[in-house]
Amino acid sequence: MAYLRGYEHDAFISYAHGPKFNLFNSDDDGDLLSQWSRTLIQDLGEQVAVKLGTKEPDRGLSLWMDPSLRGNEPLSDTLKKTIEGSALLVVIMSPYYLASNWCGKEVEWFGAVPGHEQRRIFVVHAWWTDRTKWPSGLKDRDGESGLGYSFVPREEEGADPFGYPCSSEKERKYLDAVSRLAKDIANEIKGIDQCNAPVAATAPNRSVFLGYMSETLQESREELRACLAAQDIAIVPPVGQDPVDEASLGEALATYAPHSSAVVLIANEYPGLWPRNDPGGFVSYQLHRARELAVPCHLWLQVEDVTKVKKPEYQKFLEDLSAQARSANVALQYADVKAFAADIRSRLDAAAQQPCTGAEQLAVICSNLPEDKGRGQVFRDAIQTALRDTRREIFTFDFADPKEQVKLRKVGERVRDADTVLVLCFDQEWDWARMLIKEISGLSELRAGNRTKLLVAGPADKNGGLYDASVFGFKTLDGTDGSPERLQQLLKHEFAPAVSPSNAAPLN
Repeated sequence: MAYLRGYEHDAFISYAHGPKFNLFNSDDDGDLLSQWSRTLIQDLGEQVAVKLGTKEPDRGLSLWMDPSLRGNEPLSDTLKKTIEGSALLVVIMSPYYLASNWCGKEVEWFGAVPGHEQRRIFVVHAWWTDRTKWPSGLKDRDGESGLGYSFVPREEEGADPFGYPCSSEKERKYLDAVSRLAKDIANEIKGIDQCNAPVAATAPNRSVFLGYMSETLQESREELRACLAAQDIAIVPPVGQDPVDEASLGEALATYAPHSSAVVLIANEYPGLWPRNDPGGFVSYQLHRARELAVPCHLWLQVEDVTKVKKPEYQKFLEDLSAQARSANVALQYADVKAFAADIRSRLDAAAQQPCTGAEQLAVICSNLPEDKGRGQVFRDAIQTALRDTRREIFTFDFADPKEQVKLRKVGERVRDADTVLVLCFDQEWDWARMLIKEISGLSELRAGNRTKLLVAGPADKNGGLYDASVFGFKTLDGTDGSPERLQQLLKHEFAPAVSPSNAAPLN
């Protein structure tokens, strides 16, 4: 578990092995450079952990160092993801490091991650090296290599570093060098932690789940990540934990999406082959998961002509999606990545500016019992689904007996915390509805708050007219045509300010 939340590791240790010499074939690997490097990182980690000043079990320092690294091994995607998921890069510089196949790639991969400024790279001068041969990522704009913490007594070829090879009694100059490095690494980690804290604590609306996309869109995906990060928008999953298949996508959505303010997707003409039997592929899967989690989804459809999509079922899916977007006046096309990122930013800002009612996003439903229980259940399910789409919790109270004062007291307790109150009047039982509305309108909590108050009638029209409860502050919604779909549209219209405009088309 890393100290910095959102990263797999606090630092990645980039180093190279030295020559191996083992005359007696013992268990020791015979590589003094590797032994010295491991001792250094052990000492460094202990000092950094102390300087961070925490003993929280879920925030331990994580320094990643590969003990089996060999210069002739091929570079791996796993290693690349580990580097991308690390907050800092510590380079142990030696002539063997410069001669290694890994050297330039590790620095290049780390520097390519948005937010990985050069100050996050710490270079340990273990042996004298020709700085003109350092990787470009370790040089400033003028081509100079000024980074580094010296562990050598003098800048000359062949000078051994402090503490070499691995003395049991560490010399003072070695310990002083470790202490300086540990102090600066700890300060950088604290700085990153402080920058991340306000996003999580004070602006939860400014975080997005960057969804899985076709391999042909990876360049656009990384550009979008960089554009969003430049606008101080937190992005999950963290770099290095991006989903790569159906299983990892499902796990990532379950972990991060419920705490995000939006799911962000780019889709083109390639839907992929999973999930099986889903015509919209992983695009449809993510849209449906976002809806189930009540998280808005912002989609950029990079398809100029849907009719030219080769896969018929996917073409039909995109046509339906585009039709829904048009009916809801939701944009699916953008000029470029920057335009899409700017629109996401504006939607997050708009959601953050919604007026606060002083109450939680919670709805209280009071209803009598319908004559046709099956039809009544369908009607009430439609109401609850519309409320869940607005990310509200729900409490439901059934009143078989209009004189149930015990339930009225419980309703009062819930109304105190709610921002929405609905009275569901089945079968136009207006006398029951009038009495209940009069009772709950007398609650001081309901009078004091700026709450949404609705009287919903339906599903059957029994020629009982329509009751106007506006004198008590309740707006009447007419659902007596029995259509659950129409009722949901009416309810969503009432809650329009609390619903992201982009939620309507992609998730319906």
